[in-house]
Amino acid sequence: MDDKICIRVERFFEPCLLYLLSVQESYGYELLQKLNEDCGCRLDTGNLYRTLARFRKEGLIEEKAVSRGLGPDKKVYALTGQGRSCLAEWIAKLTEQQNIINKLIENYERTK
Repeated sequence: MDDKICIRVERFFEPCLLYLLSVQESYGYELLQKLNEDCGCRLDTGNLYRTLARFRKEGLIEEKAVSRGLGPDKKVYALTGQGRSCLAEWIAKLTEQQNIINKLIENYERTK
């Protein structure tokens, strides 16, 4: 799976989404709120649901229908074991990138 992980700023919400689902199962609207509040990631609804569908197809999350009584069932998303492994890979890559960025900033600050 390591070859699929490419650190790109526009994809930063993906490990954030996996992280949030590692903490607790959640549904779409709640994930949108938590991405913004907990991770500082702003995402539109369409991108969120396309990403959730891709994650489900890749086996990173599972989707469950939860009855709300009246009205349609609510889709709740949960992280799988494979999703936890993917999150751990993301964190390792981000840590590596963080070290590189910190070194660049340190060097830059010394030469100002």
